[in-house]
Amino acid sequence: MRRTLFLFIQSNSILLPLIPGLLRFPYIEKSYRPFILLLLIGFINEIISFISINIFKTNEVSSNLYLLVEAMFLFYQFHVWGFLKSKDKAFYLFTGVFAIMWIIEEILFGQITSNSRIFVISYSFAVTLLGINQINYIIIHEDKKLLRNGRFILCIGFIIFYIYQILYEGALYVNPYLDDNFETSNLIILFFGNLNFLVNILYAIAVFLIPEETKLPFTLEKLNNMERG
Repeated sequence: MRRTLFLFIQSNSILLPLIPGLLRFPYIEKSYRPFILLLLIGFINEIISFISINIFKTNEVSSNLYLLVEAMFLFYQFHVWGFLKSKDKAFYLFTGVFAIMWIIEEILFGQITSNSRIFVISYSFAVTLLGINQINYIIIHEDKKLLRNGRFILCIGFIIFYIYQILYEGALYVNPYLDDNFETSNLIILFFGNLNFLVNILYAIAVFLIPEETKLPFTLEKLNNMERG
């Protein structure tokens, strides 16, 4: 019970970016809002997982459902940033492939009560590539200082986290009785919580760097009021 509580507190380092994200939500550029909503959903999932572990001794069902939601939100986040921006049908096809992959692994093969390795590795690899592509775009097309660019910091966090998640999933495959690399794999698994904490710090920094939405000096309503005056 104590270890579970410790893991719950550690995993809820997500509050570091979530709290300022919610406070700034009405004012930030709309293109960043899917990420803030994903943080909120992630926090809710942590609470559900904590309750599920203590009642049912497992959180696999809620975690696997969250993985699908996370993947869809991240893909949509990159979409509003420019990924297949003017090709909605191609984007829906892209996300549909991953949704079908999740359904096949979780529903048809009945893996929803266990770890969904293939889906996690696949969408983690996709997010990593999308993050690298976005960073390349920022470097080439934007003049802002990179360390003050919220999108750049977010993508760095995505790349670090999802590359490590691929390593983490691979480490879970290692058999302690058959593989000589078990000790290394165990270190990778144990460090995952610490890495999650560090990445959430990056996300928190990025949230503070998200620009506010630009508003036109005159809206139609203001113009009408001026004419009436």
